[in-house]
Amino acid sequence: MTKRIVWLLCAVLTLFLLLKPPSHFQANGMDQKTESQFIKALEEQLRGSEHYYHQNSARIVDGLTFQGTVLKVLKTDVPETEENEEVIEENTANLVVAFVKLEHLRDELFVFNKTEFYYYNLDNGEFLTLSNVYGNDEVKSFFDTYKNDIKKKLSLSSEILLLILISSLIIVPLLIMIFHNKGRSTRVNIYEYE
Repeated sequence: MTKRIVWLLCAVLTLFLLLKPPSHFQANGMDQKTESQFIKALEEQLRGSEHYYHQNSARIVDGLTFQGTVLKVLKTDVPETEENEEVIEENTANLVVAFVKLEHLRDELFVFNKTEFYYYNLDNGEFLTLSNVYGNDEVKSFFDTYKNDIKKKLSLSSEILLLILISSLIIVPLLIMIFHNKGRSTRVNIYEYE
């Protein structure tokens, strides 16, 4: 019985280790220099903005570098006035658009796989929002390609762990009842006189 439990635990541990994807970066449409510059900036951005980010777990599923237009709102419009005070700056820059897969680690047990877009200005070294770069045709086509793949999902190994934890709520009390009552009498009525 104990050998089976040990083998089961070893099998589950091996399954967890095999299902964990490697933590590395790969980009399809970037050169090495651009990729390394983007990776360094992405790691700093994720450490500062993503609360449960598992360090060095991000990898680039697909990436694109191009010369494009960046729109920035310098001054917003005040709705109380009739004039349009909105000031928009438009400039050309080297841009990186990347579809990135990363991991969130919660409670040191549960791993969530998250995929999303990141837009980076190589010239200024800053991350942008979609509204800053959506006027470019390259961004529109790249976004349309991967827009259905944006998700946040519990990883398979974490789902198995969660299933084991939930099932233990039923199995452990059942095992306690079975083994705890083993030494008791099998007679139905214990107050019966002989």
